[in-house]
Amino acid sequence: MNNYNVFICIDDNDNIANLSDCSKIIVYDLVENKTVDSIEFRNRFDIDLIEIYIDKYDPKLFFTCMESRSDLIDSIEEYGIHVYLVNCPVKYLDLLNNI
Repeated sequence: MNNYNVFICIDDNDNIANLSDCSKIIVYDLVENKTVDSIEFRNRFDIDLIEIYIDKYDPKLFFTCMESRSDLIDSIEEYGIHVYLVNCPVKYLDLLNNI
């Protein structure tokens, strides 16, 4: 069975965050129903760092808040990843329970 990885942008309180406020990205496998990795950011969202993980995990979906900057969303979509904008605040585990 193939993995179906998604990236979820979260803040320090495990709420889904906009890309500018993202402190961590959770890499979650929807098929195996488990977290496989997390990407920590020291200062701010870094598309160059994300590129490494995109190559490694080949995510299909990327979840972030509706307030995310369109230029950052465009940079993710350039990799062929579908970006879903979530009406925040919402805990990322609540999102996963509804997928």
